[in-house]
Amino acid sequence: MGRPAAASILVIEDDPAHAELIGRALSGERGERIDFLYDGVKASERLFGVPEATVTDSGCPALILLDLDLPAVDGQELLRRIRNDWRTCRTPVVVISGMADPGDVEECYRLGANAVLVKPADFAEFVEMLRTLRRFWIDTVALPGPG
Repeated sequence: MGRPAAASILVIEDDPAHAELIGRALSGERGERIDFLYDGVKASERLFGVPEATVTDSGCPALILLDLDLPAVDGQELLRRIRNDWRTCRTPVVVISGMADPGDVEECYRLGANAVLVKPADFAEFVEMLRTLRRFWIDTVALPGPG
């Protein structure tokens, strides 16, 4: 069996420094395409199309990394939309949050998150968490193809 095609990853993260770190940690030899969006409105437009930027035009990402604390449309609302839309309902979503509120964690899983990760305060721990995420979601798991 041949090597799988490079994954398309959508990172929705309002902190540009965290987004850059996530991008560096996820970049690999397979040439994954990593797109970044910094708020829930832009992410909603990209995923659901208003009017031309639809997933059918640009391909649904193979994996979405979603911060909860987003301006305008928060991460939980965006997760709800992702799970309720036929184009994105089967796309794996990993929530990465700076807070570990048990109610938020519970709600994310209720809404259909595939995993919830809490950003460690320690930089080295954050990098290791991202490397572990990469090994599992990019190098190990068979991800669905575009929508």
